[in-house]
Amino acid sequence: MPLPGPIVPLFLSLALAGCTTTGGIPRAEVGRAGVVALFEEAVSLSQSAGKLWLVDRAAHVVASVRLDSVGDASEAEIKHYSGSGTQSGRLREPTDLDATNGLVIIVSEIDGRVTRFDRSFAHLGSTAVGGQPVAFSTVDERTLFYIDATTNALQRWTVERGGVQIDYSPGAAGRAPIDVDVTSREVFVADAFTGCLHVLDSFGSFKRIMACGGEGDLVSLDAEEELVVVARQASAFVLVDGYSPAGRLLWRSRIPRRENAELSGALIADDTLWLLYQDALIRVEDYR
Repeated sequence: MPLPGPIVPLFLSLALAGCTTTGGIPRAEVGRAGVVALFEEAVSLSQSAGKLWLVDRAAHVVASVRLDSVGDASEAEIKHYSGSGTQSGRLREPTDLDATNGLVIIVSEIDGRVTRFDRSFAHLGSTAVGGQPVAFSTVDERTLFYIDATTNALQRWTVERGGVQIDYSPGAAGRAPIDVDVTSREVFVADAFTGCLHVLDSFGSFKRIMACGGEGDLVSLDAEEELVVVARQASAFVLVDGYSPAGRLLWRSRIPRRENAELSGALIADDTLWLLYQDALIRVEDYR
């Protein structure tokens, strides 16, 4: 059930700087940015049907932000759902979220459960997938890919077969999967060891590697049908790249890092770059 009352957002203004280009690739050094909302330990960011969806792991809640409510002169409409507990529909320790089409919201938990809610966050049911899923994405109602923290491996889970470990990087000297996202055609896996995205088909067969290199440590990816957003974090800045699904670099944004904060995710919605730190959701305009 929704928790009562909206969270009052905080807005900050940063300097507006111009954009430059490097080798024909738009590169924004700093855009106009602001803090939209504060959190305890936000670990996941997703979008669907005009809303951003976030997981606050420490608070045991899922939060939604209505995009058309975020403006310079208005308060963002932010709602929190569920909370810590053991009864049906309560979140123990949420780790990731897939907002699918906005009608069904799916949340993974560290105890190996994946729980489905409707758009008003009524509990629809839970499934035990095993292990400790820390990141996941759904292919359809019967198939999902998830990263298991107990084995540090990518799993493909189906209703028929359960979990099967996937070798997403044949021949690699090491693996450290940190994020996974699925489009209608492909599966994208972010690996911190290789610093690349590994692209698979929907059955888990390896296809190619893309988005290698770049400054900072690989943190997250967000894959849409026409755009793949890759976020990296260095000591003083965040680097966010936009790629075509085939791997062509479209734009690059270099943004001052929020002080004493760890980046959890990044995506593009309403032609705005959204950065999720563990303690805050940041909106960045003029990002390219």
